[in-house]
Amino acid sequence: MGGRGSKSGLTARPRVTPAPPQAFQVQQQPPQIQVTPQQAQQANNAAFSDTDNSPFHDLYNGAQYFQRQNLTIDQVTATVQYLRLNGDSNNPYSMSQNLNEKMRQNAEAGKPLTDGLTANERFVLKHMMGAMHNMGYNVNLTRYDHGEIVNKLLAQNGLSNADFTKLPVSQLQKMLVGTTYNEERLVSTSYNNFKNAPQSTRDVFMNRAVKFEYRTKAGAQVMMPGNGPGGKIGEVVLAPSQGRNNFRIVGIREDTGTKVRQKGTNWLSGQNQIVFTVEVD
Repeated sequence: MGGRGSKSGLTARPRVTPAPPQAFQVQQQPPQIQVTPQQAQQANNAAFSDTDNSPFHDLYNGAQYFQRQNLTIDQVTATVQYLRLNGDSNNPYSMSQNLNEKMRQNAEAGKPLTDGLTANERFVLKHMMGAMHNMGYNVNLTRYDHGEIVNKLLAQNGLSNADFTKLPVSQLQKMLVGTTYNEERLVSTSYNNFKNAPQSTRDVFMNRAVKFEYRTKAGAQVMMPGNGPGGKIGEVVLAPSQGRNNFRIVGIREDTGTKVRQKGTNWLSGQNQIVFTVEVD
């Protein structure tokens, strides 16, 4: 919001009752259902090319794209689980947020990405990864994140204990443009910049310190999960770096027209939003 850990971590099969395909997406028709992962992958390879001669562009018809996907019943079930809320006042985050936070912490600690995951989380990760396919087009995607991600990128490139808010954009560009980085989690993006999301959801995401504008190549590995409890956010999930996607920073700029809220607050500060342009292939 994952990636692959050790092989043994992905073979355990929890007892999960498959949801009927019609329960997968209440506002769109379900994807095409295939019997085996191999059949689903073959059908997706036919539906979504790994090359596109067009320039990067917006995805026009997300509903049609969603319906063209081919998934097994296990992959449908995993996606339903990925989208759901916990319904627990002590843990208000979604299942995907909890899964991806565990994976992020594992990656930073040098542990297998599946370390400490529950049986259900392993099931979801395995089958979400199995559902990944070519983007099919050179597409623009968007994600918003907290400022600490910039400090981590700076640390990976030799500047420890940095505070990006005290650095000029020119220095960020000098240090980071042209570099690559790993994402060891399932990366949630929007193909329409949250255009149809509820205002409350837009407020949560769009005023964060950092905006990522992804130039996602046709061969990048993705899947579209459909609409969950959070509403129509136009979600496209990027596969993590391990054996799947490469992330390369090709541009950084400051958006002086967008002020951001600090993490843990609900008001806007005087800080401008930083925009990263990242190619994914």
